[in-house]
Amino acid sequence: MVQKFVVPGNLPGLNLLIAANRANRYKGAKLKRDADMQVIAAIRKSHIGRVRNYPVEVRIWFYEKDHRRDIDNIYSGGKYILDALQESEILQGDGQKYVDRLRYGHHTDPAHPRIEVEIVEPD
Repeated sequence: MVQKFVVPGNLPGLNLLIAANRANRYKGAKLKRDADMQVIAAIRKSHIGRVRNYPVEVRIWFYEKDHRRDIDNIYSGGKYILDALQESEILQGDGQKYVDRLRYGHHTDPAHPRIEVEIVEPD
């Protein structure tokens, strides 16, 4: 079984989170909380259900508006996605017992930046 959802826009990169944490720990916590809430809103809008069979594979495709951000900063958005899946109770956890494979990809779409997420349950 495959469940899908789309997060519009993009998520903060690791460099931005580090800078926010260095400026003020509350600023960093707010940045993380806002990113998590952005993903949770997309999850709720998609009406996906709780995962029943573990471990799952999570596929994340990042569609950026241009090539300016480093790949490691783009892919750090996976942390927000996994945390939001756990917080919204789609996944019981985000440890290796529950997620045994993460697959990332990145593309450019200037007109429609987004993040497409697929959760693949074993047969």
